[in-house]
This record gives sequence, structure tokens and C-alpha cells, in this order.
Amino acid sequence: MLDAKLWPLYFTQSLRTFAISLLSLFTGIYVYKTLGSLTFVFLFYLLFHVIKLLTLFLAEELSLRKGLKGQIWLGLIFLISGFSFLFFSARQPFLVFPAAIFWGIAASFYWFGRHGLMAKLVQNGHYGQALGNQVIFSLAPVLLGPILGGVLINFFGYGALFAVSLFFIVLALFTLRSAPEQKTHIDTSPVEILKLFKSHKRMFLAYFGDSAAAVTYVVGFPLYLFFIFGNELSIGEFFSLALVLVAVLNFLIGKTVDSRGKRGLVSFGSVFSFLIWIARVVAKEVNFLFFLDVSDKVVEKMTSIPLEVLTYEKALDGGSTGRAILFREMAIEMGAIFVCLMFLLLRNLRLSFALAAILTLFPLLLVKRKGIYGDGHKKNGGLAN
Repeated sequence: MLDAKLWPLYFTQSLRTFAISLLSLFTGIYVYKTLGSLTFVFLFYLLFHVIKLLTLFLAEELSLRKGLKGQIWLGLIFLISGFSFLFFSARQPFLVFPAAIFWGIAASFYWFGRHGLMAKLVQNGHYGQALGNQVIFSLAPVLLGPILGGVLINFFGYGALFAVSLFFIVLALFTLRSAPEQKTHIDTSPVEILKLFKSHKRMFLAYFGDSAAAVTYVVGFPLYLFFIFGNELSIGEFFSLALVLVAVLNFLIGKTVDSRGKRGLVSFGSVFSFLIWIARVVAKEVNFLFFLDVSDKVVEKMTSIPLEVLTYEKALDGGSTGRAILFREMAIEMGAIFVCLMFLLLRNLRLSFALAAILTLFPLLLVKRKGIYGDGHKKNGGLAN
């Protein structure tokens, strides 16, 4: 059953997802076509993730004073600024870098507020179902975003793409108005989080590896397909069709986390993600790449949803929502920054895919012989520190 107090969060996230899904596949391609070099693409994403990492503690500090809902507001407002810079970069190409800065700030504030409210508003033991419900709310935006983005670029250009994305972010501001407010109550310092990384190495590496593989997909795979297809419309069709086949399965994964725990999903998802990335290194046929992408979108959620649920459980068990979210977000951004630096160093998409294959195995570090710490007190265990 859907909890009415979560509806504003679901609708806001769905509208934001639609705006982001219009852009996310094509941003790297746009930077490449505008500035003419893969180096600038990798620098764009590196700047985005560095800025997001640096502003996380500002988001945490403001959540103590202004509340978590306020951070979502700020995240959406900064995102409007970032998309505006992208819109005007058609005439001034290097405005893509201020766009990366504002987009990074936006992501920091938005996700800190979003994860914080989810941790506080959802009943313990139902986090997976809440995340699965978000999949249903975001189903149409996720499915339509890639193909609509390709159509807009093909017929009207990138300016129309940025303008439509801006419109949906403005709509998201209105749907957030009725969301309940919550505050964090315990201040957390960077030194404290770094100490937690040292004492919880496996959990840090799990977030790090999962994020690194995800960023490799976001940055590298659309560019790889662009060099194969040569146009954005075909890429949009490719991703939209793949998403149709996996959307319902992702909803079921969320419910499975609550009912059966995380161990099997994390183990299965990590191993099969590894195999999929290895296959991408050698794959050249479009049909085979499509099969791999459908498979990847299914198994990727088998690790990402349990890890997100783990964050909320840690927030509840540890008595500090801010600390749990900062741990997650800092580890994620460190993984993302590592991958961007590797892109700059390797300058080879296929080698980056091979590196991503290794990183997808990092969540297995959480799987103990007798279970996984974080599945409560079930005999089949939980996720390890």
C-alpha cells in the first residue's frame, strides 16, 4: 500500500527523473560535439563529482538548520541554474563547465535531502517496497525520457532538449510543496566520516565499486553507442526499448529486499554485472549490446537497491541520518571521481569497461560466509561492515 505522505516525494522524483533522463544519455555526447574532445567530456564529469563531494557537508549543515525538505528545494533551484548554463552554452561552449558546477551542487543538496526524508518517513522493514514504489511512479519518465530526448535533438536541436528539461524541473518545485518536513539533529564532521571509512572498509568499498561501475555506464556507454550509431535518435530508441523490458522487474527487486533479505541479490547482481561488463569489452554487434544492456539494468538493481536500503537501516540503527547518508554519498562520489580520473588516464572506453567489471565485484565484500550484516536478525544474515 502506498503511504500518502510519500506521494509528494514520489512525484517530485518522477519529474526530476524525467528531466534528467532527457539529458543524462546525451550530455556527454553534447560536450563532445560542442568542444570536440573526449578529454573535455571526462573533465566535465570529474568537475561535477568533485563539486558534489565538496558540497555534501554544506547540505548536511543546512539540514540541521533548515530541514531536509529545504535541501531538496535548493537542489532543484541549483539544477535550474545548471540547465540554464547548458542552454546558453550553444553560443558560449565553455559554459558547460559552470553547468557542471551548478549541477554538482544541485545533486549534493537534492540527494542528501531526498535520502534523509526517505530514511525518516518510511517504516523500518519497508524501505525496499518504498523504493520499488518509486520505480512505478517513475516508470513513464524513465521509459519515455531517452526516446523523447533523441526525438527533440533530431528535430529541434539540443536547445529544445535543455528547455524541456528546465520545464519539468520547475514543475517538480510545485509538487514538493506538500511534502512533510524533517530535520537532522546530529552534526557530523569530515574527520568522523573518514574514520568510519577506516573502520567500515568493506561497506565503503561496496558503495565505491557500485558507484564507479554506474558512472562508467553513464559516461562511457552512451559515447560508445554514439560512435556505433552516429546519431542520438538511435541511442534514445535503444535505451527506451531496453528499459521497457526491465521496469517491472526492478519493482519486484525492491519488494524482494524486504521479504528475503539482501545476501542473494547482492551476490547474484555483482557476479552477473561482472560478466556483463566483460562481454561489453568484446561486443560489437548491436543486438548483443542490447541484450547485455537489458541484462545489466536488471542485475544492477540487485546491488543498488539493497545498498540504498542499507543506508536507511544504518540511519535508523545508528541514530544519525546525516552520518549514514554522508557515509554513502562520500563513498559514492569517491568512486565516481576515481572512474573519471581513470577515463582521463586510459582514454580508452573498452579498457574502462574492463575496469568497471572488476569494480562491480566490490559489493561482494559485504557478503559474509554466514550472512550479510543488515538483514536484521534473519538467519540468512545481513551486510558486513
